[in-house]
Amino acid sequence: MSDGSVSLSVGSRLIYDGDLVEVTEFDGAQVTVRVERTNRFRTLGIGRLVTACTSTQASTQDDADLDVGTTLAALTPRQRAEVAQRAGHVREVMTGFRSGYAHVVQPGEPRPEYAMTVPVKQRYRAKAAELGVNQRTVERWVAEYRQAGEAGLIDTRLAPRRGSQVDPRWDEAARRLG
Repeated sequence: MSDGSVSLSVGSRLIYDGDLVEVTEFDGAQVTVRVERTNRFRTLGIGRLVTACTSTQASTQDDADLDVGTTLAALTPRQRAEVAQRAGHVREVMTGFRSGYAHVVQPGEPRPEYAMTVPVKQRYRAKAAELGVNQRTVERWVAEYRQAGEAGLIDTRLAPRRGSQVDPRWDEAARRLG
């Protein structure tokens, strides 16, 4: 896996193909994962999974507040909807489809300004103009989505923080026991 090692077992949460997934079955050669965003299942060869996924575990103490699932679950329904909407915009820039997949097409997709034949910088400009944000903001969202899926799009200033404010080692110990 690209962000160090992680134990792979039923219940493991990973980022695969830009989505948060949970391992539901593991037989040594095949892994079945549930894609959190769509609640659909995919079966992958172990080699494909381990070469294309990243861990949800933060790599620095500054990022170690919560794992991805806990972070998403801690958001209000409105905040989750905002993250999902932003992810749709990012997927549209990346693939031309808000779902991220050509086989899950919404009416009118792909829109001409987000077709894969359009240069990526032009798609960034189009999305920035559509949303009234800076092009650099859209570029940052895409990079964060590629790194951590929808959880990468959470505005950490607004995300609720849980745990002890006394010593971060306490939170780490509690996570290991839980």
